Amino acid sequence: MHEATLALGTLLRRYDLVGSPDYELRVAEMLTLKPEGFTLTPRRR
Repeated sequence: MHEATLALGTLLRRYDLVGSPDYELRVAEMLTLKPEGFTLTPRRR
């Protein structure tokens, strides 16, 4: 768990995560609710 937290922190410090500006929310119902077809693109800071 510690390694995953450190890796995520490193990624978030080095990259901006950018979503598509024309995305319209569609909800996929599984065990939890999550956005369907939503992706993030990492851009180096």
